[in-house]
Amino acid sequence: MVNNQNEMIRTKKIPDLFMFLALWDDFYGPRIIDFYPNSTIGNIEDLSVRIFNFYQFFGEEPNLAYQRTYYTIPITKINRKARVLFDSLVNPDIRGGKQPFIIVLLFPSFLSEKQMDLSNETLLKTSQNFMRNDSESFSIKSYYQEISLSFRSLFSKSKSSLALDEHYSYSVALDDFKAGIKLFQTQNYGEALSILQKVLLKFEKEEHKHLVMEVLYMIASILAQKKDFISAQKQFKRLRVLANELNHEKFLEISVFMEAFCAYKNENYTDAKRNFEKIDISKSKHLNKLQYYTIYGRILEHFEKNEDALKYLIKALDISNKFDDDASSRFQQAELLYLIGAINYKIAFNKFKDWGILKREEALTHLDDALTFFKRSVDVLEDTKDEEKLIVMYQLIGNVHEIMHADTLALDYYRRAMKIANENKFKDKFLRNLRRTVQMQMEMKMFEENIEFLANFFKNEEMYRFVDIFTIIHLHHQLAECYMVVGDTEQALVELNKAHGLIKNSKINHSEVIDILKKIIKIYSLSSIHKKEIRAYEEELEKEKNKGSKDLKFIQNRHQPLYPIKEIWMYSISTGVGLYNYTPESNIDNDLLGGFLIAIQQFSMELSQKEVQDMVVGDDRYVIYQNKEYDFYILGRANSKIPLETCKELLSIIYRRFWKEYHQYIKNFQGNITPFQKFTQIIESLDLSLMI
Repeated sequence: MVNNQNEMIRTKKIPDLFMFLALWDDFYGPRIIDFYPNSTIGNIEDLSVRIFNFYQFFGEEPNLAYQRTYYTIPITKINRKARVLFDSLVNPDIRGGKQPFIIVLLFPSFLSEKQMDLSNETLLKTSQNFMRNDSESFSIKSYYQEISLSFRSLFSKSKSSLALDEHYSYSVALDDFKAGIKLFQTQNYGEALSILQKVLLKFEKEEHKHLVMEVLYMIASILAQKKDFISAQKQFKRLRVLANELNHEKFLEISVFMEAFCAYKNENYTDAKRNFEKIDISKSKHLNKLQYYTIYGRILEHFEKNEDALKYLIKALDISNKFDDDASSRFQQAELLYLIGAINYKIAFNKFKDWGILKREEALTHLDDALTFFKRSVDVLEDTKDEEKLIVMYQLIGNVHEIMHADTLALDYYRRAMKIANENKFKDKFLRNLRRTVQMQMEMKMFEENIEFLANFFKNEEMYRFVDIFTIIHLHHQLAECYMVVGDTEQALVELNKAHGLIKNSKINHSEVIDILKKIIKIYSLSSIHKKEIRAYEEELEKEKNKGSKDLKFIQNRHQPLYPIKEIWMYSISTGVGLYNYTPESNIDNDLLGGFLIAIQQFSMELSQKEVQDMVVGDDRYVIYQNKEYDFYILGRANSKIPLETCKELLSIIYRRFWKEYHQYIKNFQGNITPFQKFTQIIESLDLSLMI
């Protein structure tokens, strides 16, 4: 019997406060200089690209000089707000002489702009000290602690300032109670809260428990409306205790549900689940069943109880379908349809992760279900004009079609995502879909279409300030390949020379330089008048071959133990079972699941043909490594900018270490994966940059 790894991978929650600093590198894109605490929030590089681009399109005009700027971005994927300081330091070696960087604080989404502004002084201090210090030795921890302390003080101050005036009478308290209710009903929550907190103290002093219960309900509800779920949960807990004491059915039901809801919003999923388990929804008279099924389904999904989560969410969807067809109901339906699709998507992911292709048919059934619900969600979203969510949905539908080998349909949805992203200035999403579209069209031999896509992109290249040179080189190279296939060698040479010139000027190794040089030589060889040029390029080619492709400085990262390998999966070859996985980013970010599913299917079908295989899916490079003598293989994910040779060497180190630790278990493997889970401790003690 194979143990389920899914219970083990969701133990770390996203911290309430997270801070990082990213420096823009013209060649590679964002370099994460430091972050704290040492927790996973998903793909920080992708988040950084989005934040840099937000500055370009919404902070300044594309061609203006960099200016110190504060701004806030909602990060809905992880239910956070990003408070950002955009700044730059003097660097004469790069374009424009100034190198931009961002300092980012991820706050709980309920904080107001005014509250987040309290961090500005520390953000500025962090920026100034970073500019004075070497980036290799810079630490962000002390600045994080300063901000964390100030926000704890802010909340404790607001709670300790309440006191009851000895002249405050009971009759005045009753009048204030009525006034507080009216203010609550008109959504004047701040004034209502201030009055009702004073009323509560008076009613508690007079020991009028039923009135205390009424006021507690109002206060807790206001705090929930203000998204202060920590305080709201405490007040609903007080309400639950009192309602239980007074045997008040309505407030007991509501308080148990709302305590669970607030725990869910605070990401305290264990408390939330425990409270939901107390509710018998079939006997409930006072709860909103749509909310109950939706929230409980989300909580179960967090604990990887995916089949149960689907049952609850489908019940919620059935209820929502009976509501009036207004904008709010349609948005709720779209969200439920997306969630049901996403859970089916994750079930398919887990089956491939745990079983390789052994349960491929079961996985494909769930992918088919995911596709159905995603498309139904899109039908609603297209009416609500939620462009950002629509882009995500188009990408996911494209992923599923690609996994199921419906490439023409996949391409159609990637193009849709690219079109909306371009129209709405979601530049990071536009580029991601452009790269995937171009890559697929190359595979499908749609060279004329690629020429049109890439030529249009380069016409507007100046509008895309935050595109790394590595990507620009890669796109020029792809455009050159398309021109060569259609027989336009003159234009192909123009694009190859642009790519080659960028490589030489950047003075950093590029994994495609050898292929680019070979193509230049091939084109020049078509004529007898370019012997001198051919000789020069052949000499350069030999130097590049001898130099190798590893950039050791780039692969060091003190926070990610396997860097530049981001995630790994180990599989038994004879049984197909997943032995172990280290996937801190995929556990949080659904966008990463598609690349894995595409890669694992392709690799599993071709595993017997080669010792090492490599596949680029979007921004990621997937590399598989095995030793023919051993009955397991490793699949690794890295950024596509990382040279293949570097990935292979690092994976071989991890592979050999895994064999050293567990060879007896692998030789006698019968389905028990428990012993392998200790490998995480070994991973976190490794420094692979010292081993190459």
